[in-house]
Amino acid sequence: MANSRKSKAKTDTEPANGLLCSLDPDRMLMQGLDQALSEVGQALGQRWPDRIAVALSGGPDSSALAICTAKLASVSQVQVCFFHVHHGLMPQADEWTEKVRDLSRLLGVRLIERFVSVDLTGNVGVEAAARYARLQALQEMAGEQGVKAVLLAHHLNDQAETVLQRLLRGSGVLGLGAMRSATRMASLDAHPNHDCWWVRPWLGVPRSVILDCVRDFEAATGWKRVEDPSNLDTQFARGVIRTQLAEPLRRHWPNWMQNLARYAELAQEASVLLSEYGAILLDKVSESGDADAAQAAFGESPGKRVSSRVIDLKRWRELTGPQQSLALRTWMELSGARMPTQRRLAELCKQLNQVHALGHDRLLHWKQNDCEIRCLRGKIYLQVTIYGFGRAS
Repeated sequence: MANSRKSKAKTDTEPANGLLCSLDPDRMLMQGLDQALSEVGQALGQRWPDRIAVALSGGPDSSALAICTAKLASVSQVQVCFFHVHHGLMPQADEWTEKVRDLSRLLGVRLIERFVSVDLTGNVGVEAAARYARLQALQEMAGEQGVKAVLLAHHLNDQAETVLQRLLRGSGVLGLGAMRSATRMASLDAHPNHDCWWVRPWLGVPRSVILDCVRDFEAATGWKRVEDPSNLDTQFARGVIRTQLAEPLRRHWPNWMQNLARYAELAQEASVLLSEYGAILLDKVSESGDADAAQAAFGESPGKRVSSRVIDLKRWRELTGPQQSLALRTWMELSGARMPTQRRLAELCKQLNQVHALGHDRLLHWKQNDCEIRCLRGKIYLQVTIYGFGRAS
């Protein structure tokens, strides 16, 4: 979990109408942005969300998204700002922040910065801990600024890499749906009524198109993007894919990225049906949780929250094996927990089926990186580490 320090809003932006008018991003980029914002706008009862933000690191992908969004905002009524998270893990972090400030000034867009410290004491790894801290900070800033959509610069290559990683990790259909183009944020306690979305407008766009956009901007302005060396670091799974697997895959299967992204779309369609059925099953076996009982199951746990739903062990056992797995997956997903692998989920189901029917013979305790499950007196409780970006719908 991240400890956030006060955000800084940079308001010394200069009008950039001349520059924005001269920009001519690829039609694929602008159409993806328009379509994604229209989908979220429809959910909000608007053409587009009226207040949006771009998560801007200064790298080529997020910089291209910032450029295109500023261009879009210049010809519409949309209010846009940039969010930058400084987690200090890289020695170049201060330099990157200056790059982001320069880009914001060039585009005439307000920049809001958040400085965070990343909790590296857990067992989720540096990459995941930094991602959790960043997303939590972004969601906090969205609530503070009344932003309706936070734009993320994930693209076709990222989507294909995510699907490949999850295939190799043994994820099921829900996990293989990978990243969605729009995901509603779970509410934060500080902003319980704030309705905001994560939006990924470029999941169908190859990175080569995005890089062309940034290069054109650099040539026109002299500004230079950030290059993060960790993107190719082979101690991380994505680094291995990018440096050791991507080229052999391209030689043998030239469309491997498009095919895996299409697989994600098909998995998402199937997961919608599974989620609907899973919600029906969960309603059959769960009930509202008792705060005192939850406290007895987990004790005092700062930085964690217990799911408001509790599963009745006896009713859960009346389901078939596949139904049991689906009910648990749905429960975890709605609570904002990461999806376990099929093997780990099978272990959990086995333990729950072996424990005494009333849960008196032993206190079951199943744990993965960001959540843990306990069974006490015939009730199953779920506790999730609070990272602030659980999926709401």
